[in-house]
Amino acid sequence: MIKAKNVFKIFIGLFAIVQTSFAFSTINTSAIEFEFTNKVYVDEIKSVQTLVNGSVTSIPILTLRSNDLMLLQFDDLLEDENKNYYYRLIHCDRNWKKSNLSEVEYIDGYNDDMLRNWEFSNGTKVNYTHYWLQIPNRDTKLKISGNYLLLIYDKNKQSKPILTRRFLVAENKVSPYVAITRPMDVTSLRYNHQMTLSLNLGNNKFVNPQRDVYVDMIQNGSWGQSYHELKPVFISNNVLTFDNFGAISFRALSEYRSFDTRRLQTRGRGVQSIDLRKSPSEVVLRQDLPRPFATYSFTYDFNGNYYVDNWDYTNPQIRNFLANASFFEDSVRQTFIARNELLDGEYQVNEKDIRADYSEVKFTLEAQEIYDHDVYVYGALTNWNLSDDFKMKYNFAEGTYTLTTLLKQGYYDYMYGAINRKTKEADFTKIEGSSMETENQYTTIVYLSEFGGRYDRIIGYTNTASR
Repeated sequence: MIKAKNVFKIFIGLFAIVQTSFAFSTINTSAIEFEFTNKVYVDEIKSVQTLVNGSVTSIPILTLRSNDLMLLQFDDLLEDENKNYYYRLIHCDRNWKKSNLSEVEYIDGYNDDMLRNWEFSNGTKVNYTHYWLQIPNRDTKLKISGNYLLLIYDKNKQSKPILTRRFLVAENKVSPYVAITRPMDVTSLRYNHQMTLSLNLGNNKFVNPQRDVYVDMIQNGSWGQSYHELKPVFISNNVLTFDNFGAISFRALSEYRSFDTRRLQTRGRGVQSIDLRKSPSEVVLRQDLPRPFATYSFTYDFNGNYYVDNWDYTNPQIRNFLANASFFEDSVRQTFIARNELLDGEYQVNEKDIRADYSEVKFTLEAQEIYDHDVYVYGALTNWNLSDDFKMKYNFAEGTYTLTTLLKQGYYDYMYGAINRKTKEADFTKIEGSSMETENQYTTIVYLSEFGGRYDRIIGYTNTASR
């Protein structure tokens, strides 16, 4: 039986689709205040993820003129009929500032367009609307390489953005060579990953590559843990060399902590207790301890990412207990089995994304108070930001930092970070420690900014694992 309220929602949604399916916004987004970074601007927007060709990634990169597809998805927990979500793509320079290009120079088709793709949650305590957007799509295609910002905003509330998300489009001109070596600095020998970086230009003819080529290198998915605008130190036999006596060196940190709430009927990894009587359900994670001096121990992680899933759901199509083991693969496996037939066939939703419930998850870190520092939960679940939404409170009576936050069912990586209240500098080693044996992924992006060129091209990239 469909509730009257849901019937009203469906009617409004269908009316909006019919009314605007061939109409495009002419809003001046320069009047909207937003940041050129990964950020959520509305408290009710949760679980923002980007996938490229079906795989979750925090740094989505599409190859120009290929079949690559990026999917942005998020949940809206606000039950408000008066919303009209649109998206807009903004081309940026290598410093993540708006480029001087007009939209027709980088967009084939329409830019401001409505988000037509949504589904209501099904069988959950916490109601939400799941939205998703595919780039490129039938209305919007990309002409050139470079940095891009995807802006989602509410046309009915023009002064307020909903979210912003970075992504990149790369040409396949060069492939940087990256190797991880032992640090030359003896004080960092046990704690850092030192990089050797070179770039073979091959048959490409660039006017002045030593002047015009720049490289960014990013640890896992965090733009805050990166090297920006690395310059080659010399060129020989058409090969650019960037590293100079250990100049590119990252704190390796530790493997990510993790917890598993894919099942709420039973306790998963890292879960102490679950109270299903509450609405939303309450999940208490096992108490964590600082590990700055702990001996390294390998634990498989997803380098800070998370995967939404619901294993309590018993649809025989995906939870047949007599089925082949492949049916039980985690969320990386894409099984598009639910679709809104009223929408264009290229837009699909994964059933787990509308059946996974939200619960109040409590983090606890047993530790002495870190003087003059604030402590945060950190990872893809925080949009790779040490944000106030994930700031922990210290309980002097119990000697613990705690945080309770609303999270969707899934498998999560996370760690703890501290920010100095005076200098505003972030430090992960105070709680997590660092070991050169830690496995990390490094994304290397090659920019070409030629004299007289009108935009910064991305001419290649590579992903490198430290083991």
